[in-house]
Amino acid sequence: MQELFLYTKKKVLVADVEPRAASGNIADSHRFHARISLPVDLSLSLTRGASVRIDDRYCQADSDGNIRLKIPAGSHYVEAYTPIYMGSGERDVFERWSDGSTEAKRNLILPRPSSYSATYKKQYYLNVTSPIVKVGGSGWYDAGSTVNIAMPATSVPMYGWLGTLGGKIVFDHWRGDLYSRESSTTIKMDSPKTVEAKWREDYTIPIFTLITICGGLGGTSIIAFKHIRAKRKATTKAAPQIQVQPTPQPTTEERTPPKDEIISEYKQLSSELQKIEQKLTKLKDAYANSMISDEIYKTLLTEYEKKAQDLKRLVDEAESKIKSELAKLQDEESKIKKDLEILNAKQIIEEISETEYLTEKSILDAKLTEIQRKKSSLTYRID
Repeated sequence: MQELFLYTKKKVLVADVEPRAASGNIADSHRFHARISLPVDLSLSLTRGASVRIDDRYCQADSDGNIRLKIPAGSHYVEAYTPIYMGSGERDVFERWSDGSTEAKRNLILPRPSSYSATYKKQYYLNVTSPIVKVGGSGWYDAGSTVNIAMPATSVPMYGWLGTLGGKIVFDHWRGDLYSRESSTTIKMDSPKTVEAKWREDYTIPIFTLITICGGLGGTSIIAFKHIRAKRKATTKAAPQIQVQPTPQPTTEERTPPKDEIISEYKQLSSELQKIEQKLTKLKDAYANSMISDEIYKTLLTEYEKKAQDLKRLVDEAESKIKSELAKLQDEESKIKKDLEILNAKQIIEEISETEYLTEKSILDAKLTEIQRKKSSLTYRID
């Protein structure tokens, strides 16, 4: 085997030369085979934030989503990493190459300078939550698609003796990035969406039951009934005001992500971060045991550390949202406890009747129990 140097105007090319066996002809003894690989230009048009693997090289696209490099002519392994997370609730998913191939991982044969572009489709995350009845529909959806949302049950019995008396918690409306009083509705995915089912207490049957039981109190029962109805109207008056608006606009509070959505996002991101950290550990162990080269180690280390950094930031944001939700529930709990103290004081000085006291106390107790259950659920899931 010998080396052959070929001189051109711009470059010197080196090739391995293997002389062919002599055939008795003098000219034949000087024939040879030469394999010469010229570097060719490869241009990849991807999307912002995209990265690819070319053989053993990790390549990051520039701010315009382009990659340009010189590689030897021939066959090369190319892998477009997918999905690409653009932020909370938004990602780009590889769809196809410009030559029609739908394989993100493939071999490219490059005999000459070549250009390829990749098409990505935008997806947004939809979080559909309900604090009372479990509802489906959460997940990633293509941008521009329409998603059906349906509440499987529109009423459930209350906890404790109020439920025994016929008290119910009933579906009232959807809120967040969608407002609707219909239990089954649709939403268009043109951005990340959060939708929460809002419920309200229905004390109609327990009230009339108490009035019947306490019928001997006469006028006192009627006063209690009027007082409770006024209280119910005060606590639910916001919903009818929104209903009469042609295009209701949720307030800043309405746009706060519901707790089930926060938990779902936190668990998903934590799981992805854990997988990346496991890969980093295995990579470092393999390098320490001289199972992979320095070049491959540095390439993969850069890739995985970048993914871990991005996921850690998103996990911290989700955890911050959970702590914020817990703080709101704590404030609500403190307010209800204060209302209970005021109610007890009014009963002691006989400002309200026994019937009014028992009815109001049962309502506040039910709300306090529900808030404590929600706090416990949030704390348990994040732990």
